[in-house]
Amino acid sequence: VEKYAADDPDSDINLACLEYKEGNYEKALERFSSATQLHGYQPCLVYSLALCHYQMHNYSQALKFIADIIDRGVQDHPAELSIGMATEGMEVSSVGNTRLLHETSLVEACNLKAAIEYNLKNLSAASEALTDMPPRLEEELDPVTLHNQALINMDNNPSDGNQNPFPPETFSNLLLLFCKYEYYDLAADVLAENADLTYKYLTQYMYDYIDAVITQQTAPMDAYNKFEAIGNEHINELRKLTKRINKRNVTLEQARISI
Repeated sequence: VEKYAADDPDSDINLACLEYKEGNYEKALERFSSATQLHGYQPCLVYSLALCHYQMHNYSQALKFIADIIDRGVQDHPAELSIGMATEGMEVSSVGNTRLLHETSLVEACNLKAAIEYNLKNLSAASEALTDMPPRLEEELDPVTLHNQALINMDNNPSDGNQNPFPPETFSNLLLLFCKYEYYDLAADVLAENADLTYKYLTQYMYDYIDAVITQQTAPMDAYNKFEAIGNEHINELRKLTKRINKRNVTLEQARISI
C-alpha cells in the first residue's frame, strides 16, 4: 500500500479494505465513501458501504444501500437477471454465475439483506431476500447463500442444513439450531459423521456444551456433570481474571502514590 501514489484512485479502496479487515469499520466507511465520490456509483463500493454499516449495527442505513443495489439491478438488467421473479412465483431458469451477475453485487446484497432481516427476527423478509436473488441452480450457489438458506429454512427442512462447502460458522450454527429445535439425533449424527469438522471448526467449549446438551436427552446425570465441569472452568477463568485485575489495580495505585 505504501507504494501507491498519493493521488492513486485505488488507494482509498485498498486502505478501506485493510481498515475493514482490522475491524476499524468507521474508518473503512470513510474511505469507501471517499472512493465512491471519486469513482462514482459502483455496486461493489455501495455494497462495501452497506457491509460497514452492518458491522456497526446500523441496519437501517445498510438496508438503504442494499435497496439501491437491488433497484439498480432491476432497472439496468430486468430480463437478464430475473430479479425477484422467483418471489413472485414465476418459473425462471438459472442465470448462471456470469460476470454480469458478479459486477452487479446482487448476490452479496441479497445475502446481506437476508442476514439483517434474520438478525431482526423478520424471517419471512429474510426468506424473501433470498428468493429475490437472481435464480441459480443449487450446484451453482455460493457457500454464503447455502449457509443463509440453511439458517432460514431450518424450521421446515432441518436435514437440508447439512451443506458443503460452507463458511466456518456454519458447522457450529447448524449444531446449535438442531439443539434449539430439539433435533438432538440429527445433531449427534452430524457430530459422529464429521469428526474432522468437529476438531477444525468447534472450540473446546462449544463442543463440550453441545455434547452436554445432547447427552441430557438420554443421561441427565452425566449431562449435569458435564455442565458442572463447564461451569467450573468458567469460574476458574473468572478467578484468574479477577486476580489479574486486582494486581493491575494495585500496581496502578502504587504508581499513583509514588508520583
